[in-house]
Amino acid sequence: MRRINALTAAIALALMPSVASTQTQPAVTPVDLIPPVMTPPVMTPPALITVDGTVTATDNGALAAAGEERHDVIVSVTPKLAYIRRGAGLDLKLDAAVTFLDYANGTQRGGVLPELGASLKSTVVERLLYIDAAARVRQSEVDPFGSRADSVTGANRRTEGSYSISPYIDREIWRDTSLLARHDASLTTNGAGDGTRLVSNHSLVRVERKPVPLGGAIEWTRLDNESKGVTQSRFKLDTVRVRGNIEFGQQLVLGAVAGRDHSRFLLSDQNDSLYGVNAKWSPGPRTDLSASVEHRFFGSGGELTFRHRMPFFAVSLEARRQPVMSQTSLGGLGQGSDLRTLLDGILTTRYPDPTARAGLVNTLVSNLGLDTRTINPVDVVAEYPQLLTSGSASVAFLGSRNTASLTLFGQTQRQLSRDGDPLAAAVAATADSRQVGGSFQFSRRLTPQMSADAAVRWSKISGIAVREGDVSEDKSLRLSLLQNLSPRTSMSAGFQQNRFTTTVSGQHPYRANLVFVGMGHRF
Repeated sequence: MRRINALTAAIALALMPSVASTQTQPAVTPVDLIPPVMTPPVMTPPALITVDGTVTATDNGALAAAGEERHDVIVSVTPKLAYIRRGAGLDLKLDAAVTFLDYANGTQRGGVLPELGASLKSTVVERLLYIDAAARVRQSEVDPFGSRADSVTGANRRTEGSYSISPYIDREIWRDTSLLARHDASLTTNGAGDGTRLVSNHSLVRVERKPVPLGGAIEWTRLDNESKGVTQSRFKLDTVRVRGNIEFGQQLVLGAVAGRDHSRFLLSDQNDSLYGVNAKWSPGPRTDLSASVEHRFFGSGGELTFRHRMPFFAVSLEARRQPVMSQTSLGGLGQGSDLRTLLDGILTTRYPDPTARAGLVNTLVSNLGLDTRTINPVDVVAEYPQLLTSGSASVAFLGSRNTASLTLFGQTQRQLSRDGDPLAAAVAATADSRQVGGSFQFSRRLTPQMSADAAVRWSKISGIAVREGDVSEDKSLRLSLLQNLSPRTSMSAGFQQNRFTTTVSGQHPYRANLVFVGMGHRF
């Protein structure tokens, strides 16, 4: 209890100056963030620092089975930093947070939970040499068939990190023709041993002519993935492609592709032909569609991306089928939809300046108490190559009083193998699975200073191959109220219920109810 009292006192001291200035000026509301198109540019600071403190009471702190529940009080303090810098030859984005957790009755172990998302785009030599870098640190699930990791009650969590650096040359070598040479070096680790350290190297060399109206490209790619310490995890793929494209009306580009794959994994080392078609459609700055379908050594493959935005609405669709080493956060780095990305798209027309727009999005999220983390599949670490088939859809709506978002996903991972490979039968496909899930969040502004929020999340994972019959399902419901005490300080309170069911040996179903009250301050 001494640690709880100390943390509670720290929250009060940090936020007391702002509480004293309650109601000195009206809080920013969604209406304030959606002015007419001709509104002058909004100046926003490049750095946003916030501190959130929450006290949560739960009837099942350890997420134990029925009849074994223990009450607990959980205290968390989370300082956050959001930083954006855009200038000549530099584009930097940083979102960092650290959550300090303490459990009064010791039903779980407290500690420090880091979160980090960072990306860097830099120009070393104008129109020639560039470097991109990215880093992501998050809380992920230890057992993919266990309960979802949660910032408050996630007993099934561990820290996972993904890091990448990508130097590349992008040069126009003559009129309408360019050269791209790029290398992506990536590392993913979750601290659970050598078998979960995924090292990935991807190289690309492409010479491309723009479709004006006829164009084409020739490219070579190499993918080399390996989980350190696991012999059968090595997967190497060299691909040569020749493309031909034709443009119709400056909006639609259709093309065909032919090439060859050289794949090496398990005991297989073979060459296979590939062929397919692709299309790009951009009828305007608000809509973009890109699709490709190819016949390859593993069957049909390809990907689809669709983006569309309107002044009050944004939608994002993604689908892909491709071989992967393991679908950890490395595979998901920079993928999937974040609510901030959708809100940024909605506000693009009103606020062309990306820096000002990013500040407005952060203010909107803070004042409405929105959870920007959309639901994604559980990271499944496989020590052998897999074939990934996945799809996701995200939609966001921003009105004068109502804000809503919906995310759906589906994903299947199967062992990547060839007929006749003797090692394929010797590898136990313990990480093959099928996942589906979704989330819905709705926020309504009740008064200029108060808003209500409801969020529902659901996910299900089913084992396939040797794990056929293993099924786990996770559901949560959250209701909350947020009161803006001043332009920079807010208070929230609410209720959350978590339900988990499973047929997996060693896991148990549970139910947990939580009541929470929190306070946040934006510096």
